[in-house]
Amino acid sequence: MCGVHGSLLRCLSIITHAIHQNIQPIPQPGTTYNIAMMGFFDLPRELRDEIYTYYAAQDGGYLYNQRTRRLRAANGAPIDLSFLQTCSRVAHEFRPVIFQTNTVTFRTGWVDRETSDRAASFATALEWIYTKSAYQLCRVRKDITVDMIERAGVDFPECVPLLHRLRGGHARHEPFPVQMVHDWRLWRHPPSTHRRFIKFMLALEKGTKSRWELWKVDEVLGQRPEQPDVASLLPGIPDPWVIPNAEDIASLKEQCISWSSPKRYRPMCVDGSTKRYFSAAALAIQFLNGLDPSVLSIIRKIVLDEVHASVAKPECHGLGLVSIMQHYPRINICRQVDTKTTAITTATATAITTAITGNVGQPYFEEVVGRYKDGRTWDIDGDVDRVRVSQAFIRWFEEAVALSSRLSPDRFSVTFHSRNTASTLALLKQMLEDARWQRAIEPLAPRPISPLSLMDSCCFFSESFTRVMREIQQGEGNVRFDLGDLSVCDSNTAIPVDQESTPAQIGENWWAHFQGTYVEPSPYAGRKDLLQEYMEDEVQD
Repeated sequence: MCGVHGSLLRCLSIITHAIHQNIQPIPQPGTTYNIAMMGFFDLPRELRDEIYTYYAAQDGGYLYNQRTRRLRAANGAPIDLSFLQTCSRVAHEFRPVIFQTNTVTFRTGWVDRETSDRAASFATALEWIYTKSAYQLCRVRKDITVDMIERAGVDFPECVPLLHRLRGGHARHEPFPVQMVHDWRLWRHPPSTHRRFIKFMLALEKGTKSRWELWKVDEVLGQRPEQPDVASLLPGIPDPWVIPNAEDIASLKEQCISWSSPKRYRPMCVDGSTKRYFSAAALAIQFLNGLDPSVLSIIRKIVLDEVHASVAKPECHGLGLVSIMQHYPRINICRQVDTKTTAITTATATAITTAITGNVGQPYFEEVVGRYKDGRTWDIDGDVDRVRVSQAFIRWFEEAVALSSRLSPDRFSVTFHSRNTASTLALLKQMLEDARWQRAIEPLAPRPISPLSLMDSCCFFSESFTRVMREIQQGEGNVRFDLGDLSVCDSNTAIPVDQESTPAQIGENWWAHFQGTYVEPSPYAGRKDLLQEYMEDEVQD
């Protein structure tokens, strides 16, 4: 009861504070109040709510602890809710104020080696399954029928022209079928939608083929004689924002073997001393799904602080929160993404090896550090290649655009932040410049714009790139940079284009203009310093 008595004393002090601040109760007609003799519930509800708010407010709100799976105060102290134990009426009135007053923050953080290895294994297995499923669609492209294309056109209308081309092979100047399936930009939708599209196509029933009936009625497009269980494998592909346990990893490993012969299966990735993180969005999804609906209904603001690069396609993890936010319309979420982590780690990995390119946002730091043994020089240390800047952000942009069709910008926003304003502004200016080049080539493509006609141009970044950059500069949309007024960045001047120009020529000019140049000022102290943040011998988070 000590905690309860302490809460009562604190409550009395709050009442005294309120009286000293000239917060007067609202008098009822014909009633005379004696403040000195007044009981707590004799105070008007408005004043009681002020007391509840004063008691519940925490500097920095609440922070989720991944180790304990509980909320704590931002300073690390336990949350004092003993006021709830005074009586049932106080508990009923006070409980909603707790989350109405405080922001709940989820942040990527180091837990232990077992959790890190589990994250690495999950990311590797998921990438393996995504790659194998895309390759499977490429293998069965000749089995795609007109009826299948029509069915796919209901949910994925922009894919119909490419499906016809994929089914009929490739022309001389078009990408090879494997590239057409893997490159999400060709299909004019974000990567997460592209993965859903591949899964949808493989699950389409073949039907019965006329004359020789080579297909069974219950077979699906992805069915192959050497892989008879594709239909059962597709529903088992996990969402990338899932945080798996040890049993889930074992099951996922078996699924990887099923997608390919055991001889071809590569071992799960367990990468020694490299730190791996689950995203803040994944942590929030896990926590919120475990809450009682009555608690979810009173949460108002959530911050997802992606301070570290995380695994399993983190740019799309906001999609896992859509159903929660639609069911509880008062929840607002701000996802904060560290610019340093996004730009430098991705650009570094992209520049070093093609194998890392497909894992945007996933820090393959041990492989990168391994290329630079002790005594070797780190070339262009701390600088970011200009031709890699926009490539590091486009997946985040495309996924944010996909979210904007389901949630308004005031309910879910993606904010890129950094302590180094000058360096972030330098990155943003480069992206605004890249947007000018992409706008220059778009009118040269057939109407409507065909991605196939732009793919030979290296300055075509993604379908929504120019739109997002314009919204960032104008302070609109759900993608933001915390740099204040960006009107000083001039991106409206058009790139001069001759009548004889082609997308390929403009792309070559862009490449020649920026290749071998780096963002200045140097954004951060150095790549090596950044990469060491993810090595286990450093101070733990």
